[in-house]
Amino acid sequence: MIKTEGVFYVSNDFKKILTRGSKYEDYVLEIMNQSSRVFPNTYKKVEEQSNKEPDFIDITNGEPFDAKLVVAESQCKALCGNNDVPSFFKEVISQNNDIYDSIVNEDNRELNLEKILTKQLTKDSTKNKNIIFLFTFPIGANFATSITSVIFPSYLTILFSKIKNLTNGRKVYGICPTCDGYYEIRGIDDEYSEFIAYHNLDKYFSWTINGYSKINRYS
Repeated sequence: MIKTEGVFYVSNDFKKILTRGSKYEDYVLEIMNQSSRVFPNTYKKVEEQSNKEPDFIDITNGEPFDAKLVVAESQCKALCGNNDVPSFFKEVISQNNDIYDSIVNEDNRELNLEKILTKQLTKDSTKNKNIIFLFTFPIGANFATSITSVIFPSYLTILFSKIKNLTNGRKVYGICPTCDGYYEIRGIDDEYSEFIAYHNLDKYFSWTINGYSKINRYS
């Protein structure tokens, strides 16, 4: 298992993606509609959501989907209170290290990220909806263009294996950035991920690896 040193570029407006109903759901919808394999149909946002309606529906068959940003309550407080990005990022490092340590130690601990996903999957409001988890950090393949993105299990696949018993017939997906300008899209039952080039979230955040050349940086 190799640990890499990531570099996080973040905008002062980063916390705006936490604003429910106006930001991150729109980006999730764009990614869904750019997907050709994991999300093969066309999807639209449900504008009226006053009675537990889903965020999106498949316009072909009406299948419902909810988007969930993977963020701990402590991270929300850090950003929305004092715009404390360092504290948010420190928690991200801890969440990733938690998975790494679990693999190295070969234990079956309950992961910090697992708790966040479990909380969302067990809410009454999500019980009849497919769930799409949006991660603001790489948890799948670091590079879409690397062969390791295909042959090695990622943190995302390991995390999904721990919540698979909570799906109850629903479809569950993960979307996360890579360090080379792509977004990884993966269903919980998928053997392989799909990668699409997507840059509309770069104005809020982007990732790279030390030593990797990145042209556009945001501050």
